[in-house]
Amino acid sequence: MRPEKERAAVLSEIGGHTYREPGHSACEELYGYGTCKDKEVLGKAYRELMDKVRALIPQGLCASVYTQWADIEEEINGVYTWDREVRKI
Repeated sequence: MRPEKERAAVLSEIGGHTYREPGHSACEELYGYGTCKDKEVLGKAYRELMDKVRALIPQGLCASVYTQWADIEEEINGVYTWDREVRKI
């Protein structure tokens, strides 16, 4: 982190691992930053990511944006499935 005096330090795009919820994927291809075998492993990976983000606050981090709230057809690293039926994290 290199905080500036006049601007807030923001992580503008952080993403996570992928997990395909059976019956709730629009695409058979896996695309993302890492693959998890189930929702529990995905939740653990998300918590580890958030721990890393929180560790940057004392260094000047002001905000972060988790960019993938819902899966899209090719990317399945959302908090919710593409059909918004299942919350994965």
